[in-house]
Amino acid sequence: MADAPRFDPRRLRPGELCRILNSTPLGEVTSERVLQRHRNRAGLRIDDGTGKGIDLFRYVAWLAMRRERGAKPEPAVPSGLSGYELHRERARQRNAQLSLSGRDIGELPEVADPARCDRVFLPMMPARAMADRCGYRD
Repeated sequence: MADAPRFDPRRLRPGELCRILNSTPLGEVTSERVLQRHRNRAGLRIDDGTGKGIDLFRYVAWLAMRRERGAKPEPAVPSGLSGYELHRERARQRNAQLSLSGRDIGELPEVADPARCDRVFLPMMPARAMADRCGYRD
């Protein structure tokens, strides 16, 4: 019987680390692109010392510290989508997030000079709005 392949968890190539992480009962939990993004963010904190590999223990510690500090999780990839549909779904999620973040504009300040406001805006108001403002009702 052949022995299981051995690996050094302190010196893993990115492809090996992805295969190890994705071979758990959870299924696919990461991709090489996500791992590359994490390597760019973590810098040398997860490096294996050679500049080519990843130290699994340092990587896990870095992920735990990020989570503890409240870093936003990576957006979930919708299952069953690929290619253009996946691209469109990610763009939709990104645009929805931007829309939500742009809605928080706060309270409007009080008008500093109401008489000036009336002089400027009353001539532009439609008749119905002006009647409502002046207190005339049907």
